[in-house]
Amino acid sequence: VIAEVALVPSLNVSGVFEVTCDGHNLWSRKTEGKFPEAKDIKQRVRDLLAPAKGLGHSDKGSVRSRQEETEAAPPDDVEQHQKKQKIEQ
Repeated sequence: VIAEVALVPSLNVSGVFEVTCDGHNLWSRKTEGKFPEAKDIKQRVRDLLAPAKGLGHSDKGSVRSRQEETEAAPPDDVEQHQKKQKIEQ
């Protein structure tokens, strides 16, 4: 359970935008080169705290979503599903 999400301005350095959780750096504007979308943060928090949990619509189009779709496909349809995925990419 996440009890709080807070923006904490740095008194020492300006222009820094970082998202951390329990000491883990989830996002750094300097490293990523941009500000995150909400789904980026949701996915990274989930990956850290509850990797087995899905995010529903926030996972659509992600690598994780495509992997889960392939794993959920019936065994005889897996090869056909993988070919379709390659065509879509």
